[in-house]
Amino acid sequence: MRNAKLVQATARIISAWLLAALIPLCGARAELDREGLRALWGELSPRAPEGAFAERPSAEPPFAAGALSDATLSDALAYANFARAVAGLAPVGLREEYVRLAQSGALISAANGFVRHDPPRPEGYPDALYDSGARAAASGNLAAFNWSEPKTLRLAIESFARDDGANASVAGHRRWLLNPRMRETGFGLALDPSGNAYAAMYAFDRSAGAEYDRVCWPAPGAFPAEWMSESMPWSISLNPNRYDLEGSEFSLMIEEVGAGRRFEFDSLGEASREGAFFALDAGRYGDGPALLFRPEIEGGYRQNQRWRVELSGIRSRGGEPVEPIRYEVGIVSLTPIDPADVEIDEPAPMRVGESAALAARVIPDWADDVSLTYRSSDPSVVEIDERGVMTARSEGAARIEAIAANGRRGEVEVGVKVGR
Repeated sequence: MRNAKLVQATARIISAWLLAALIPLCGARAELDREGLRALWGELSPRAPEGAFAERPSAEPPFAAGALSDATLSDALAYANFARAVAGLAPVGLREEYVRLAQSGALISAANGFVRHDPPRPEGYPDALYDSGARAAASGNLAAFNWSEPKTLRLAIESFARDDGANASVAGHRRWLLNPRMRETGFGLALDPSGNAYAAMYAFDRSAGAEYDRVCWPAPGAFPAEWMSESMPWSISLNPNRYDLEGSEFSLMIEEVGAGRRFEFDSLGEASREGAFFALDAGRYGDGPALLFRPEIEGGYRQNQRWRVELSGIRSRGGEPVEPIRYEVGIVSLTPIDPADVEIDEPAPMRVGESAALAARVIPDWADDVSLTYRSSDPSVVEIDERGVMTARSEGAARIEAIAANGRRGEVEVGVKVGR
């Protein structure tokens, strides 16, 4: 019965992912805009189930693997596939064997009270349960949390995608999650006696014959602000069958468009005390090596930022120079953000004939729409155009309003004098 339910859970999401399966990856695919990203999020991120287990696991004697509910598995699969779709990757499905393995991997972590890819055997642990748990721990992504809640598996998948902890130098969890050759996966979750949660995702499946060029994270186009952090590395996984990674002399530029923050790396291995770096990890995580880099960020990533990336010095497997890879990432909130206020700097008094720009801004500056319209209470005294430029026409005073898209407004009085 479980096999049939897993097939049904997978089938429910596949049709929504057919487009993603047909799109070339990273820079060549049709990029999502804000509306497209949010529509994808709305379709493919169902509400997290209230209860995680169909059979509750036991991480102490008598040990029992337990089983996740079909709703929990379906939700975790949709969440992982959301990340893959953002990266331009085809969806994966659930496989009964991998689900059982992942559940065993989560249980042995809970029984030990820590995660390790080569877990020791807890005292009194059954042979078969240890064998499957050890195999799962060695062939998947693992995560631990000092709490448990219905969306724990979602949090685990987000942590795999960010990889901003001790694994930031290789981003191995992310590369397995975004492995273009993955066709099927499985998820597991268990709690220790104190209520701490341990999650597992089987990630070693390479049964899909995906043809791809590169996988970028954050991906080009609209990218979720909620899936980013200051310390997370960016990554570009180049297909090792197409590119000579050892023979390339990579250089990298990453900049925040319009903000003056620009980072240039002339060679691999460069790093700064502030945390910016550029490196190649040759480990076989996912489908192979990856370029990893990180700009120096203060204040975090937020909606309306745009980042431009250019990677050059690339050579093909035949040794020929390859055109630089160029793409832009637009940071987008998955939920709409409305203007909360409009702030205006107090303008200096004007003289007849002068022009000056009104310094007005939407608060917060990461709202969906930060545009403003302007209005003068008396255009014969102070006229203001659609760009916010005021022109003093005659002596007197006028109230100037700056109005946000949702009607929030700020106002200020501008005085006009004649002569010096």
